[in-house]
Amino acid sequence: MASITKNLIKTATLTAVTLLLFVGVAALAQEDDLTPQEHKEQHQALLEERKAEMEAKREEVQANMEVKKAEMEAKKEERAERKAAFFAEKVQNRLTNLSHNIITRMGAAIERLRNITDRMLSRIDTLEAQGIDTGASKDTLGDVHTGLDTAEAMLSSLASDVEDAVSSDDPRAAFQSVKATMDDVRDIITQSHALLRQGVEKLKTAVRDARPEPGTELPPAPDTPDTDTTEAETDESDA
Repeated sequence: MASITKNLIKTATLTAVTLLLFVGVAALAQEDDLTPQEHKEQHQALLEERKAEMEAKREEVQANMEVKKAEMEAKKEERAERKAAFFAEKVQNRLTNLSHNIITRMGAAIERLRNITDRMLSRIDTLEAQGIDTGASKDTLGDVHTGLDTAEAMLSSLASDVEDAVSSDDPRAAFQSVKATMDDVRDIITQSHALLRQGVEKLKTAVRDARPEPGTELPPAPDTPDTDTTEAETDESDA
């Protein structure tokens, strides 16, 4: 019984080997059936297929590189925009604060000059009641009032002009008109201050030239108002 089984195994093994050899021979025979031209075409087809695969991989790599490059450029532009926005906001805040400080100082200078002028006009009324001719001084001080009114009107619109300028697309360019108005206001304040001094000097001259009646005393000359602080405020506005 064992001998029969062993013989069957040998027979099956020989049969399988024979079949494999037959298949291999058949395949070789099929390949041998190809003509040289067919072999060449088959080889060329394989080369074309590999070339196509390599080109596809190369295009895929190139596409990935382009995507990464675009992402890097987008991030770079985003950082640049954030940086530009930060500095733009910083410039706007600086211009706004500087402008408001200048406007405040100019307003204080106008108010001080107006108070001094009003005190001088009140003094003129007293001297006129005593018969002293104060017309020249009064006219000059009237010009001071007119100039201060003009400067104050121009200054009142500057705050909104500053806000419009700093919120525009180009704050520095838009701010030029604001600066021009500030310069005009500063010049008017300077001129008004000079006229105020002239008015004071004219009033002193009028008092000196007045000839009192016998037995009466000459009214005291008006005190020179302290305008140094006003000059300092105007100079700071010029800065």
